[in-house]
Amino acid sequence: MQQRTAFGIEAVIRGLPRVLLVVPLLLALPGLLESALSPGEGEPGDPNNERIEASYQYLKAHLEAPFEGYGDPPGVSVSGWKIAALSHMATGLMSMGTAASASGDEKRLAEIGSLLEEVAVRATSDDISPYDTPLTEIDNYDDWGFYLGHLSLTLGCARYLSGTTAYDDLHGRIVRYQLARMTDDGDLHSRSYPNSYKWPADQALTLAGASLYDRIHGTTLAAEPSADWLAEVAELSSEGLHPFALTNPEALPINTDGTRLEPMPDSGIPRGSALSPTIFYLAQFAPESAAALYTGYRAQRLDSVLGFGGFREWPGEGGSDIEAGPVVGGLGTIATALGLAPARLYGDQVAYSTILRSALAAGLPSDLGEGRGHILAPLLGEAILFHGLTARAWFDPPPSLPLSTEAPAPTGGWLLLLLDLGLLGLLLRRPIRWLVFRRRTVETGDQEHGQHEEHEQHEEHGQHEEHGQQAG
Repeated sequence: MQQRTAFGIEAVIRGLPRVLLVVPLLLALPGLLESALSPGEGEPGDPNNERIEASYQYLKAHLEAPFEGYGDPPGVSVSGWKIAALSHMATGLMSMGTAASASGDEKRLAEIGSLLEEVAVRATSDDISPYDTPLTEIDNYDDWGFYLGHLSLTLGCARYLSGTTAYDDLHGRIVRYQLARMTDDGDLHSRSYPNSYKWPADQALTLAGASLYDRIHGTTLAAEPSADWLAEVAELSSEGLHPFALTNPEALPINTDGTRLEPMPDSGIPRGSALSPTIFYLAQFAPESAAALYTGYRAQRLDSVLGFGGFREWPGEGGSDIEAGPVVGGLGTIATALGLAPARLYGDQVAYSTILRSALAAGLPSDLGEGRGHILAPLLGEAILFHGLTARAWFDPPPSLPLSTEAPAPTGGWLLLLLDLGLLGLLLRRPIRWLVFRRRTVETGDQEHGQHEEHEQHEEHGQHEEHGQQAG
């Protein structure tokens, strides 16, 4: 018995590497199968579909669960990715809500309004805010522009669809403060963090939140700053694309000795991780400028291989960094993920389908639990995907662009699916043969055992007959 147990443990240990390879291959199958079936056809013009609904249900369950903070992962700013995740939830809900309003779906509209109120509660919580003082008690918000921009847009979405007036005063103060900070240095850009560089993409975010405030309250606070900023970035643009960061002396951070730091490496180069979100935000307050930017961006940066694709981070060769995320084959992870939104907004079937296939193949989608989540996607990734799947111009139809309505064949999806199945076949061949052999052994043993019992019964019956004859 001990020898058999030891043999069983040894077999499990020997088979562990095989199991570690089989599990991810099995988990990848649903996404690879879906990517091979050419997903996304017709979806950019569809206000709602099964994919949107599944993503919505996943985040709905998240927002309806008790909120105890998101924790502080090492190296992640408290005011950074957390507020970005909530902001992308808010914009996704705003897109769904405006579509529901247009179709007269009052029940869904009320549900989305309640979820947006929860997003606003979390966005203003101590876990997300970079301030030690409650937001309503602050006079000087300092240079936390990234947080304030995302918060402003979130509060605007909540106000527009839920009707809550709880944040009206706070939202107005933030908008006025940010617009004032844009003009302080004379370059129409505010800083995203205290003593940080200045990034045009974050100004598009700021102006989107301010423009939404104007629409809600009937003001024109953002009108002049928006026009001035658009003129400024047009002058700074290269081949029609906005620079990644400003390089003028006033835009540079100050060193500890009082001198200015050097500009960021490649500051003047347009980067995909900044252009993708900029286009979506621009589309909500400057649709013509957004359409022109997307046209140039798509022509210069959209790339695909075997039906998978996305947006390139760099105009030429370039590596990964904290802004771009991993760069694979020239495609930027963040540029591509955030590029799904403008692709859908402009009905770009080629970009939408190729990006969606990449997400399905790499994210390991799972339908376990509420809605659909992705095993390899953190909360921010789920929020960005939802934002992209639902993206639309909230108020005015976007300019029509002459884009192809046919996506390339999903050749890569089929190749990866066949490769996955082939590897699974190789890895499972021996275990399957062992199981078959084991079953046959058991069946043979049962058969021999049955024959043995039948023989014993026959002998016992013969003995009884012989005994009876002797007794007779």
